[in-house]
Amino acid sequence: MLSIKLLGGFEAHFQSGESIPPIGRKAQALLATLAMAPGTPQPREKLAALLWSDRGEAQARSSLRQALSELRKALAAADPPPLETAGESVTLAADAVVVDVDVFGRLIDGGERPSLESAAELYRGDLLDGLAAPDPAFEDWLRDARQRLRDRAREALSRLMELQRADGEAEAALATARRLVALDPLQESAHRAIMRLHAALGERTLALKQYQACRDLLRDELGVEPDRETERLHEEIKQDAQGGSETPAEPAPPEKPAIAVLPFDNLSDDPEQAYFADGMTRALITELGRLPNLAVVAAASTFAYEGRRVAVAEVSRDLGARYVVEGGIQKSGRRFRVTAQMTDAETGRQIWGDRFDGDLGDIFEIQDELTKQICGHLYLPLLEHRYFTARQKPTASADGYDLYMRALHHIERPMRSGTKEALDHCRRILEIDPDFALVYELLMWIHIHEAWNAWVEDPAPALQAARRDAERGVAIANTDAYLRGSLGFVEVLQGDIEGGLEHLRSAVDLIPGDPAYRALYGGALSFAGKTDEAFAVLAETERLSPGYHVTRLFEGDARFVMGRPAEAVPFFEQFLTVLPDFSYARLYVAACQVELGQAEAARETVAKIAESSPDMTASYVRKLLRARDSALVARLLDALGTVGLPEGEAAG
Repeated sequence: MLSIKLLGGFEAHFQSGESIPPIGRKAQALLATLAMAPGTPQPREKLAALLWSDRGEAQARSSLRQALSELRKALAAADPPPLETAGESVTLAADAVVVDVDVFGRLIDGGERPSLESAAELYRGDLLDGLAAPDPAFEDWLRDARQRLRDRAREALSRLMELQRADGEAEAALATARRLVALDPLQESAHRAIMRLHAALGERTLALKQYQACRDLLRDELGVEPDRETERLHEEIKQDAQGGSETPAEPAPPEKPAIAVLPFDNLSDDPEQAYFADGMTRALITELGRLPNLAVVAAASTFAYEGRRVAVAEVSRDLGARYVVEGGIQKSGRRFRVTAQMTDAETGRQIWGDRFDGDLGDIFEIQDELTKQICGHLYLPLLEHRYFTARQKPTASADGYDLYMRALHHIERPMRSGTKEALDHCRRILEIDPDFALVYELLMWIHIHEAWNAWVEDPAPALQAARRDAERGVAIANTDAYLRGSLGFVEVLQGDIEGGLEHLRSAVDLIPGDPAYRALYGGALSFAGKTDEAFAVLAETERLSPGYHVTRLFEGDARFVMGRPAEAVPFFEQFLTVLPDFSYARLYVAACQVELGQAEAARETVAKIAESSPDMTASYVRKLLRARDSALVARLLDALGTVGLPEGEAAG
């Protein structure tokens, strides 16, 4: 038997579980068209016009014959053979296939609660989601078919929700209502259902928050206000919430759901493919971090578990995340397979799991699908709607993106050799695609690592190169929050304090769930001497992503600025457990040790600096920290001078 899944994407596999061999977009579209009506003969003329509408009849029919030949080869292992051709028609044999769309329709027609629950589970997303339409006529057909199936899914979910409410299962009904809103964010009746269910559960604050989300979405998307029924329900809940209290307290906003994505396992036979698994993991973390109502644990914190087998409950406890995503990637040549699952650590229940197959050309669609699936199962419909309508591919080159993941793999481990490898990859990428904006962000960090660790003769040109690359990235993608945040950080390092802090504030506002640029914002505030603000920002970063090493670096920095060396040292040392060759952090450790009367320990620290960064001298540090408070730099260097940091050439 052949199993074909069309809801949420295209997937076809044999009864053994093995996927069919790779086929082209036209062949996929042809198989999907036939699978929408198994057992029904489809005229060749109709199929040819649907998939080759820009060609003459003879050429279109020839192309159809080629696509059918490709399908027969791919499905040769199926028993019985699923393709039947007779005269002028082609049929997908009903007794040879199981198609999720067909099962979905029959379950809805059953009408009973178990059938509707199965139908809801089967609806993973839009018909052939992620498949680029291979022909304008097919695109029109696909748009209509998707809408019909959305309508059926809405019908099933609405009926299921009513049955759950009638059975007194408000929590289950609430989950179904959220799925309805995810399916159609502009459907007011679904928003009202959520409001009523929250109110029935005594959660009036959440009911009022749902009204606000509905109102804001209608205003933003349609320029209209909620209808009378919604407004009336809102007033009833608001009055009920205020009843019995003369001065009701301002309701606290609900906590963002926190999620940790563990490093995906490299399931390939080749250990060199680990970069690809790492890259997919980091890309998923980055994309989730763009969603404003989701708190995402930083990649550096979750990568501390790389190569370890740990219980989900332990990860949740350590990182403060309720939801944990795990997965694995198998890559061979350009083909790869991703498996992923998400667990609710509070209940220990797996709430989602799926498998995705593709080649390098499909990588962005699969990344988007992973993000969509997670959003859908965390009930983040408004975020998903707004985010994915504006989503753009970072590059048109799959090979360029593969090199980008290799560069990212090296730069996350910034030893000198790794940084050189990353730089070489970035240069090759820009030869392929000079408008790949995110590469300029990587280049900026490469230059900062070079400057902070004295891997260059003079830090000033390295910082200038960092700013130049950040500005190039922003010029290409001026709305990207990560690029603006990167530019802001290097601006602060160069002394453009207010402009840099404004860029960083903007980045944090745009990606509030991502701890990386919040940590950099806190570090920039400390660099600028605004320690009270720095502590507040870093505390929030620590809440979002406990143990994030970049937060630790700047926590130590802020405490050194405040003259609290005993408190600062543990933070620097925790940072150095992740990046032991990072000389910039060791400078502060040595200075703190001097101020604590630990001269021998400070000499050992300076000796370690000399091993990894022999060009790190007092003169170099003055140039590196030219934009910092001069009294603070003098304090740092006075301490380091007593334990052997060489003076170097005279400061320019």
